[in-house]
Amino acid sequence: MKQGGCSGPSNLLSFNGDLIFPIISNLCNTIYHNDNLLTKNTVRNPMKLSIARACLITCILVASAQTYASSIYYPKPGGVICDKKAGYCADDQGVSVAITEMELGPRASKALMDQIHQVGVENFDATAFTMSGGLHCEVKQKKCFTNKYDNKVDPKATKALFGNEVFNLQK
Repeated sequence: MKQGGCSGPSNLLSFNGDLIFPIISNLCNTIYHNDNLLTKNTVRNPMKLSIARACLITCILVASAQTYASSIYYPKPGGVICDKKAGYCADDQGVSVAITEMELGPRASKALMDQIHQVGVENFDATAFTMSGGLHCEVKQKKCFTNKYDNKVDPKATKALFGNEVFNLQK
């Protein structure tokens, strides 16, 4: 995997084809690899040091956010969402051991079953789940939200999982 200028994999940070990461990466590379920045001239030019620090922090934050988002994917049209990091898949009925096994393999489905048994089958609610990046889906409402604690609907996940166009953006 190619490494970007901010010590993060550049292809993870493409933001669905946007040019944000390449611009930040090139800026970071230019500033970081500038000979003046790596010598005692850095002290004389605090602006370059500030810009380099800002680029580095931005790249780290962007890499962190995109890494979580990249673990979530939609394997098939027609209502399935999977999270590699969390280790499960769900459809429009909720978390599914069978789909998890088909998409993520038997090890993931066994781990999911172990979690279900740990909670107790009668206490496990497959109809409300939160993915590793914070994405939260409510099967009974047929909506996914950007996180569990606010009312902002995630239109991409909602449409992919439930087939709904999102008109009402509140819970």
